[in-house]
Amino acid sequence: MFWNCICTILNSIKDIKDAKLYSCDLEKKHYLNNVYEVGYIVKENFLELMDKWNLYIGNTTSAFIEKIGGNIDFVYIDTSHVMPGEVLNIIEILPFLKKNAIIVFDDIHHHTLNHLVNLTNFYPCNNLLMSVLRGKKILFRQNNDNKDIFIFSKIGAVILDNKQEDYFFEYFYLLTNNWSYMPNKFEIDSIRKIVEKYYKPIFLSIFDNAVKLNYNHLKLKGLLQKDYILYTFKDVKRENPNHK
Repeated sequence: MFWNCICTILNSIKDIKDAKLYSCDLEKKHYLNNVYEVGYIVKENFLELMDKWNLYIGNTTSAFIEKIGGNIDFVYIDTSHVMPGEVLNIIEILPFLKKNAIIVFDDIHHHTLNHLVNLTNFYPCNNLLMSVLRGKKILFRQNNDNKDIFIFSKIGAVILDNKQEDYFFEYFYLLTNNWSYMPNKFEIDSIRKIVEKYYKPIFLSIFDNAVKLNYNHLKLKGLLQKDYILYTFKDVKRENPNHK
């Protein structure tokens, strides 16, 4: 799904002179098949679009966001779908977004899927972000044209309100919920640097306390070193040393 979206976005901006797509991926290999490198679909099939695309791999978005720069007007997030995944992604990028930027989330319906709910350490976050983020909410409806009937949507978007800084507390406070996994130290350190540099001290304090709380909780559960991708997809074989 994610790489189909990448190709679609690149195709849509190919004739827009100043448009550029930036992608960040923690992995260097495809998470389900490490034979393939991240980005191989674009590189093998859409070489003519490569000049519109910068791909950063092997670290968190926070490690690259200052290089990417500000004035970002559109973001597509498709990562872990469980705490603290996308909440950290939002915190990483907020200081670099243009006013009224659009954020799109994939799989905001994961909390409705029985085969995922039955996992013992399943704490989804996309549905929480769709609730908390301040702005106009858009749900991509499927097979239902009646706007008076609610249906759970797989994809959702938010057109952010102005003055997002007024709502930072709500976004950071989400981190005090239970986490499904603990990011590695290099991830935590990278994100912490962004929080320390671009947010008020109270938000750094919330971040630090949420990390400490969930470190202790996951340690007590014996899940401190658990790779959530492996936890969910038990037949996946990964080689990325960052997840050991």
